Amino acid sequence: MLARASEGAYTVAISVVAHAKKRPTERITALGLSEIRDIAVIVLAFVSALMAFSVLFLVLAVVRLAGTIQEEIRPLLRSLVETSNTVKGTTQFVSEAVVRPTARAAGKTIGILRFARTMADAVRRIQKSQD
Repeated sequence: MLARASEGAYTVAISVVAHAKKRPTERITALGLSEIRDIAVIVLAFVSALMAFSVLFLVLAVVRLAGTIQEEIRPLLRSLVETSNTVKGTTQFVSEAVVRPTARAAGKTIGILRFARTMADAVRRIQKSQD
């Protein structure tokens, strides 16, 4: 069997050489399995390198994005803290300057009205008792 395989390979080699001698400008287009394998390995290596560079580029983009977000969020958080402190101070001022005096005035007004109503009721009772 080995002899037949080597004899077949020898016959193919002779026919290829004879074919090349007949038409030297024509290319032999039939590729062997090893050539196809070599081309596939080269293509896969190229695609793998391209994917590695793409992943590296994406990782660098994410790192840059994280840095940008940090640089943008810190001033935003400072501004948020300043705004909340301003709102807290404004709330305290409004509470002391407007709400408390208004509540005191409303309480005194209600007290005066109740006093007046109580006095009016007492006057009516006195007048009824005198009649």
